[in-house]
Amino acid sequence: MRIVKLLMLAALLALTLSPKAAYAAENPIAVYIQDEELSFDQPPVITSGRVLVPFRPIAEGLGVDVSWDSKTKRVTAQYESPFKSKIVTIPVNGKTATVDGAIVSLDVPAKIINGRIMVPIRFLTQSFGAKVNWNSKSREIDITIWELKDTVFNQFEKDGSVVNTYTESGFNQKLSNMYDNEELVATSKWTNLMDPGKIGVVAQHYGFFLINGKYHEISLVLDGELNKQGNFDGDVIFELYDDQTGEFVDSYYTYIEDVAYNKVVKYNVYNAVQAAGWE
Repeated sequence: MRIVKLLMLAALLALTLSPKAAYAAENPIAVYIQDEELSFDQPPVITSGRVLVPFRPIAEGLGVDVSWDSKTKRVTAQYESPFKSKIVTIPVNGKTATVDGAIVSLDVPAKIINGRIMVPIRFLTQSFGAKVNWNSKSREIDITIWELKDTVFNQFEKDGSVVNTYTESGFNQKLSNMYDNEELVATSKWTNLMDPGKIGVVAQHYGFFLINGKYHEISLVLDGELNKQGNFDGDVIFELYDDQTGEFVDSYYTYIEDVAYNKVVKYNVYNAVQAAGWE
């Protein structure tokens, strides 16, 4: 009888559970920009089939400046770079917004929920050129700003010149059969969907080198963008690992500017060793 009573109670609860309570039981909506999850103090909500998110975190995640006019109750997102500029203004509870002064209809209006301005995420992100993908099953939104254009695979000489070029499969085979002091580099070029004038470059260097009197496995990453002159500006993250145990040994970080670029960045492990003061 106890089991029957429990089943009857469960059925009664299912019948009386309000739509709002049922929605609260669903997983919260997660938002990612370039695979990094954003944090919100007011969770995203779905209104009339459209996802609304807090304005400031999503706009700042896109890399745009934000402002709020309390008199007109309008939010503004502005993007400025040497290559492009764009302004998007969204009124709270309005049926239209403006993109660079042009009036655009909204599927759903922006709202204020728990003191946070909630805006339609697809409209805002796509207005700036980013891609948006909504997975209704996992309740996840993926926003893409940087899109991979191509990757080249090379082997560097000590002076930073290219001695060999590989296919991806050939590069992977070479990685598994490297000699000491050989430097392999995978250089990826990325296009910024919000600002096509921006070109991102990420170079991953691999190898085993004699540093400070002992062989180390190295991890050297260059992560930056091409400047107006077409040269590389960006971060250098250099790490050493014990060749025998794989344990972390040391690291070095710096920022480099105006380094020559022609499908590869003319900067290699020997430049990094010298900059770090290692031998």
